[in-house]
Amino acid sequence: MMKTNTMDLSISICSRPGEEVLPLCASPRSLFLSTWTFFSQSFDAVVSSFKKFRWAVSGFGVAGRAGRFIYGNDLWWFLFSYVPWSCMIFALVKFTGARHVYKILMVLDIIIFPVGSIIHSVVVYSVVYWYRDMPFRLMGAKAKFMIEVIPMIMAVTLHHLLEFNYGYLELLLGFSTYFYTFAHFTHVAYDIGVKDILVGLVMQVLGYMLNVELLVRALALSFCLGYSFYRYVTYCAPEVPVHSKKELERLPC
Repeated sequence: MMKTNTMDLSISICSRPGEEVLPLCASPRSLFLSTWTFFSQSFDAVVSSFKKFRWAVSGFGVAGRAGRFIYGNDLWWFLFSYVPWSCMIFALVKFTGARHVYKILMVLDIIIFPVGSIIHSVVVYSVVYWYRDMPFRLMGAKAKFMIEVIPMIMAVTLHHLLEFNYGYLELLLGFSTYFYTFAHFTHVAYDIGVKDILVGLVMQVLGYMLNVELLVRALALSFCLGYSFYRYVTYCAPEVPVHSKKELERLPC
């Protein structure tokens, strides 16, 4: 009798009110069934949440068609988003491409290539999906000047402080073009176009690749800074397209 009371007391101490307590001598079959039920419910929840996102090739198309969320020039921006992804992959291969470690890390490169492609596509689709109905905004002259000058100064600094390696330049180009891409798809940089991207990338390449005398490098850097300042002074804000929802709000009931 005393032994039974002690066992009951231990079970009541280990359990909380309102919780189901599994028997101490649960059979392996019941334990397997409960585990299988838990994982199946979790898997169903993940699948149902994933189905809420409309990742499909039908997302490409012309504005106005139902179920499409990449409109007009956004298709070219989506294709351009693979440029920074390629830069990051090439930088990784460049950093791990030394002869004494290439055989060890070759398998890692092969794995990262398809996995990185999937992650890149999912991230870009997510940004496009969640920001497609946001109104467009402008970066402004000051912001455009900063995103041109800062990467160029970083390229010059990397050339002087670190050992010359194309991987650093590819990393810098990858981060810069990712910034341009996501700034466009989040609708916060309507005033950034192809010309702005080309100017920024050319300045980075010149700052890192120009391997000449210090005076010539200083003159080239001064020219790039002067051109960026000229673009800052002569900045003209483009006309932002009117948001479709605001157009509907103006209509009389």
